[in-house]
Amino acid sequence: MSTGRSRRRCESNRWSTASAIVLGSIAALTTAPAYAAPSCQLSKFLEMSVMLAGHRPIVTTKIGGKDARFIVDSGAFYSTMSRASAAEFGLHLDPAPTWFRLRGVNGDTSASIASVRDFGLGGVSVPKVDFIVGGTDTGAVGLLGQNFLGIGDVEYDLPHGAIRLLHAKDCPVETLAYWAGTKPFTIVSLESRNPPFQVHTVGTVTLNGVKLRAVFDTGAESSIMTLSAARRAGITPDSPGVVASGLSTGLGSRALRTWIGTFDKLEIGGEAIPKPRIQFSDITIGDGDMLIGFDFFRTHRIYVANKANKMLVTYEGGPVFGLTPTRAVSADGTPLDLSDKAAEPTTAEGYTRRGTVQASNGKLEAALADLDKAVALAPNDATTLRIRAGMRLANRQPLLASGDLDKAIALDRRRPTCG
Repeated sequence: MSTGRSRRRCESNRWSTASAIVLGSIAALTTAPAYAAPSCQLSKFLEMSVMLAGHRPIVTTKIGGKDARFIVDSGAFYSTMSRASAAEFGLHLDPAPTWFRLRGVNGDTSASIASVRDFGLGGVSVPKVDFIVGGTDTGAVGLLGQNFLGIGDVEYDLPHGAIRLLHAKDCPVETLAYWAGTKPFTIVSLESRNPPFQVHTVGTVTLNGVKLRAVFDTGAESSIMTLSAARRAGITPDSPGVVASGLSTGLGSRALRTWIGTFDKLEIGGEAIPKPRIQFSDITIGDGDMLIGFDFFRTHRIYVANKANKMLVTYEGGPVFGLTPTRAVSADGTPLDLSDKAAEPTTAEGYTRRGTVQASNGKLEAALADLDKAVALAPNDATTLRIRAGMRLANRQPLLASGDLDKAIALDRRRPTCG
């Protein structure tokens, strides 16, 4: 999303106001655990539980006491919702300035503004949050963008179903990968953030020896690059081994042909990925060349240090860029243990989170086992039943899925509604 430069003051004020409201509401949750550097204070504002629905990270929020599911989209300048969602929650719309347009990879559209009172996120109630209303229906209420994700540092821990907002004080950058232990991590330099025009997570990657400007975007269901960037890296739709992969869509109504090609090597910081298979299309990505999407976030744990303009990354295992590594080694060839050392869940939510991660990685049997445990712990949770129903359908168990859906619908009918 972008706007003309003459609107700097208007959008900058909106950004600052939204950030101040959110920070003021969540500061009471701050803790200060000790890390490697004696003076380092790493504080957590809040933690959002994330469910992975296909190739999308979903968080459940509250609007006026009612559940509202949002896609976490680090590629969105501002949080948005569709007009249908605004109507569903009875929100009043104010027109956006005539010059304001929502812009995405494939087009743009007009917009309105809605203010949400009593917005619940990660167990915190925020008294007032503005959303931009417009764009394509996403299948969720809307998108949570950089006006939330960029208020401090952010840790994307999708392999374990969580996103955390943090603040680092007097912490050397190399200490911020606090979870890594002896596991090697890589540091990626990011472009400076300059609201309102540069609020995305943007860094330089190298593909086939060519430097590309990459936007790290949790809202992109898979990584993709522009046709011109692929050509600079030596691949065209007519290159040997390139296959058509359908159409790409985004904001607006245009659908563009997309291809998948195998490149020699992709380097993201100190991580080198040989023979990656990456999509490319005749899309536009603002000033960028490539979106690093959900397929990367799902298999990596990522700390974005916004003030330091650095990103710390560890590979957590699983398929990425069309590859499923059978083993992993460090730069010196030492084998790495990528098995998940996280503690066994103890709650229904914990099993559901882990189950959606398993399903997203194609481990459907393990995912269903986790959802069975979640339902056993919370048999009357409609959301958990709906998630298990989707997994059972994917596992060709339509009768069991139907039973879950019937029970979820019955539970929803019994739930009291907010006026």
